[in-house]
Amino acid sequence: MYLSNPASIKRPIVWISRDGKQLGEAAPEGNFNALALAPGGQRLAVERTVTTGGRANRDIWLLARGVMTRLTFDAARDGFPVWSPDGKQVAFSSDRDGSVAQIYRKDASGAGLEERLTEGPNQKYVLDWSRDGKYLLYREGNPTTGRDLMALPLQGDKKPIPVVNTPFQESTGAISPDGRWVAYASNDSGRNELYVQAFPGGGSGPKGRWQVSSGGAYEVKWRGDGKELYYQSQGQDGKVMAAAIQAGSQDIHAETPRVLFSADFQSGALHEFDVTPDGQRFLLILNSRTEGRTERLTVISNWQAALRK
Repeated sequence: MYLSNPASIKRPIVWISRDGKQLGEAAPEGNFNALALAPGGQRLAVERTVTTGGRANRDIWLLARGVMTRLTFDAARDGFPVWSPDGKQVAFSSDRDGSVAQIYRKDASGAGLEERLTEGPNQKYVLDWSRDGKYLLYREGNPTTGRDLMALPLQGDKKPIPVVNTPFQESTGAISPDGRWVAYASNDSGRNELYVQAFPGGGSGPKGRWQVSSGGAYEVKWRGDGKELYYQSQGQDGKVMAAAIQAGSQDIHAETPRVLFSADFQSGALHEFDVTPDGQRFLLILNSRTEGRTERLTVISNWQAALRK
């Protein structure tokens, strides 16, 4: 999941309106590979590579009030940040304790040490944090069943719960704001499509699943009120799609998805975009690349202004 030779890649993070207009830059250049917008929209967590003394190191950085601050410092690869619903913690994946990525969390203030949350021999990439703070959704690479979606309870016995566990590849997912549903991408039809089913699964909730996309799908986000889903179309066209959602007590109705806009950003990667709770503004890591330039710390002033436009 990590890019080779990342030190030569410069990818700006931009604000784009739902009609495709570029509203400004959150970070004009940097070696970015994942992002997450904090609750309230005033901070941004990014996976960023900085090269020092000829060594490239991938860590979690926070952007707030125009200043980018490093949150993790381990020599291993730390990536795929996800915010807690209260904005006080950041969960991320790291292979710092061996070749297998596990899930950790750290106070967003930078105080204290990282807490390791998962164990076991399989790779784990964190995807989402439920709005009630009780679950982390993550993707686990299983040698028998491939990519599966799991939920990690953060209370009680903290035993992982299978959410979508099939012989096919479940690559991405997001929990609905009310915590009742999970939207996810699976390739069981021959290509990745977007589906919705009850969360966390295996309980007394609705059975079955409902298909949302028909032309391929990958990374997915919910609108803050749960009434719309946004996802990246599968392929190289860079389309961001939207589908209106009506959730009943026992089922889901999804309207035909429509294209919001197209942008040059990476297909088939985790956390390449995020969206404000009202669904009006999107953050994307674009694919602009410049070779052979010197890495430097960039301070951005007044990037939050794009939120108010």
